[in-house]
Amino acid sequence: MKDAQLAAFRDRCHRAAVRGYAIAHSHVYVAELVDEAGDVEPPLGATEGSAAHLAALAQAALSVRAGGKKAAAKPKAAPAPPPAPEPEPEVEPEPEVEEEPYDVWTKKELYDLATEREIDGRSGMDKDELIVALMEWDEGHE
Repeated sequence: MKDAQLAAFRDRCHRAAVRGYAIAHSHVYVAELVDEAGDVEPPLGATEGSAAHLAALAQAALSVRAGGKKAAAKPKAAPAPPPAPEPEPEVEPEPEVEEEPYDVWTKKELYDLATEREIDGRSGMDKDELIVALMEWDEGHE
């Protein structure tokens, strides 16, 4: 970009920031301007890549072209150490619970279980037929 284009871009970014608009493809502009001007912090309340941030980057690039110094790069933070693994809780065997007979279940509960077990024809079955189908399934999968 020439100086005049960069100044026009900066002005466009200022107007967009005032109106609350975003700049399309801001990541491309950020990358190009950071190469030229260095890493410039976004203004207070602005996010990286916002119109206000792009305006600040464009201003910094214009300053560098006018003979100023490039902004110092942000120091990279050291990566946080991975969290220590939590000890696995001791698993106690579940006591065997005798299941309720199907005849005390609601039809919806029976239908949901039949759906889980993929029993064919379940949608046309009444409660008694669902019970029989589930009992047959239990016998076949012991």
